Amino acid sequence: MENGLDEHISKPIDPETLSRIIIRFCGDRHPNKNSAHSEKMHGEVIMQSENLDLDEALVRLGGREELLKSLLAGFISQFGNISSELDIMIEQQENVELCQKMHAIKGSGGNLGLRKISQSAAAIEEHLKTCDASIPKTMIDDFKNNIAYLDELQKWIDQGQTSDEPTIQETQASTPTDLIFLAEQLNGLTITIKKDIPTAQNTLQQLIDSKELTEFGLVLKAIKRHLDNFDIDVAISKTYALTKDIKSKM
Repeated sequence: MENGLDEHISKPIDPETLSRIIIRFCGDRHPNKNSAHSEKMHGEVIMQSENLDLDEALVRLGGREELLKSLLAGFISQFGNISSELDIMIEQQENVELCQKMHAIKGSGGNLGLRKISQSAAAIEEHLKTCDASIPKTMIDDFKNNIAYLDELQKWIDQGQTSDEPTIQETQASTPTDLIFLAEQLNGLTITIKKDIPTAQNTLQQLIDSKELTEFGLVLKAIKRHLDNFDIDVAISKTYALTKDIKSKM
């Protein structure tokens, strides 16, 4: 990159990633006016947005775009109404809860490639930790403007979904890639539980909401329930047990 390259694709080459990058730099050579093309172009706009670092997020998830969409849907479900909640918490001076919310958004948003949302949440968190003065309006407006991107993101997530597709509540077998991803998440989770319970709770909720991981939904919900009740040792023990079970399936 330092020598002038515009992009780099590591081997093995993923066709979807290659296609996306070609379109990014060369444009679509065969445009048409049907709805499928419109949806595709909307998706390309989302992928190229400065609000979402798609490549970084996909690297974290082994290139699984559908898994990313599922995790983003969980993020939206959890934080989609944060703008109105923010106003209420500021008015009622619930600074501790607000700081925890911003911390969770910073961490989860960063992991999912939502860099601007993560950065603006981090700014509010830092202000709450270091300043006694009220949060500057410019800082609040910046956060709200960034979080509004979730509306566009939801449209991208919804593209191509039909009533025949599995819902989050339905159980489906996880692929080997899903198992590797979940094992990696759980390995990190045992450390996070000891240091940062709100982030651990948020990570668990996103895993629960992921339709690719419904096979483990009940166990993940049980772990989160123990964590919500501050049964830390039990939550860690069950996380280790699930990790061991998953590795035996790989």
